[in-house]
Amino acid sequence: MEKNNRIKGVVAACFYVLVSTIMTFCNKHLLSVYKYSHVITLVAMQSVIILVIIQVLNHLKITKIKWDWALQRELFYPSLSQALNTIVALTALAHLNIAMYGTLKRLTVMFILIGEMVFLRKFPSTNIVLSVTIIVSGTLIAGYNDLEFHLPSYVFALASCVFQSSYLVLIKQSKTRPLDLLLYNSVTSAFLIGFASIVTGDVFSFIDSYNWTDINFVVCILQVLL
Repeated sequence: MEKNNRIKGVVAACFYVLVSTIMTFCNKHLLSVYKYSHVITLVAMQSVIILVIIQVLNHLKITKIKWDWALQRELFYPSLSQALNTIVALTALAHLNIAMYGTLKRLTVMFILIGEMVFLRKFPSTNIVLSVTIIVSGTLIAGYNDLEFHLPSYVFALASCVFQSSYLVLIKQSKTRPLDLLLYNSVTSAFLIGFASIVTGDVFSFIDSYNWTDINFVVCILQVLL
């Protein structure tokens, strides 16, 4: 049983790395090749699609995820952190190469340790501190030698680390299942980010700014959304 659990854990980790890598390359392709700048609208659309998929799965009785207003309020700040993380991460990726983006995102571990110490009163072991110090040192060296240094993108990447670590620290205080978290995160993003997209006019600019007869663009954006 223990061996099977280890195998499942390894498979899950490999699958996560694979999906995460594919998503990064798809996002980078959309942001760089097509000069896509409507990040707010993209995040809102992703959230709406997730909500639709969840409802379909519920209807087919594959999942049983129920929405609860009290829990939605409880998870508001983690959900907001996740939404903001997605927005600033995509903004940073637009001007960073994938290798540098991945390097900077490793700093998330450092912010998680800080968050756990401040909010959860959980202090890491010496080995963990040394490991994180090595990661941070490598990131600083890489940033110093970055020939395509773009300060705003570095700021957005660091902001992404802060928001992502905030989300991970905050949900440790909740016993909500991962699929339920997906639902509540998507509800927050769909309403708040969707509202921001409409108020700022970003969604209308998005509709008017691209050639929707370009099959390659349509396929690219569908890959990012799905």
